Amino acid sequence: MLTKVIRILFISTIPAVMAFISRENGLIDSWHNKKIITFDPTNLKMTLILISILIPSVFFTIYAEYNKSKLDKVVKRRIKLLQYITTVLRFALDDKLKNVNASTLNVRIWTQQQNVWRTKAYFNIKNIEGLSIVGNTDGLKLQVKPKIQGVIGQCYAKKDVVLDEDLSSTDYKLTQSQKNKINGTQFCLAVPLFDNNDKVTSIVSFDSNFKISVPKNQESDIINLTKTYCQTLYESCPDLFK
Repeated sequence: MLTKVIRILFISTIPAVMAFISRENGLIDSWHNKKIITFDPTNLKMTLILISILIPSVFFTIYAEYNKSKLDKVVKRRIKLLQYITTVLRFALDDKLKNVNASTLNVRIWTQQQNVWRTKAYFNIKNIEGLSIVGNTDGLKLQVKPKIQGVIGQCYAKKDVVLDEDLSSTDYKLTQSQKNKINGTQFCLAVPLFDNNDKVTSIVSFDSNFKISVPKNQESDIINLTKTYCQTLYESCPDLFK
């Protein structure tokens, strides 16, 4: 880190030095007056001034592109990590659910929308690359207080995991626009995540457009698996929940 700072400071001082020696009555003029250089210094001074302008521009452009490239690599690695732990979860669920392809499950994050008045609370959907098929869900938000909408609202209100194997069988007080965004979704399981004050700050949902029946004798195991996954996801990538 220190080396990087020194390098940036060094590069940053070069234009200042060039501008200093090429200024009127500066070092170049002094050299010319002392006959150290015999040619007209005007062109040299103009060249140095141009270089002093170009150096920081070129350097910081290259530096920014380099950092962007590094960031892109980090993002790609993280996506692979997310896909890996999600694949592990899906394999585990496959074993529990039997005859159901858990790869059809979409994993989505719901974060609380900031509300100045605090009289109403909403959770916004957040689709993460590699974890879900976006479909029409982008921009979807559900009210959780005072009106309780959807499985997400139920999860927030109960502060507990909510599982619904047939969404069409329950009135979740959704608007037509919200219904259109989740059209076709049959199964949903929502897991709440808490802060240190035991307040639900975010929710992770698992949904599918295919019918999934959870055997009663496997329900607690499946809930525990998803809870562990959600906590791992939260601790590994906390920025996803902001």
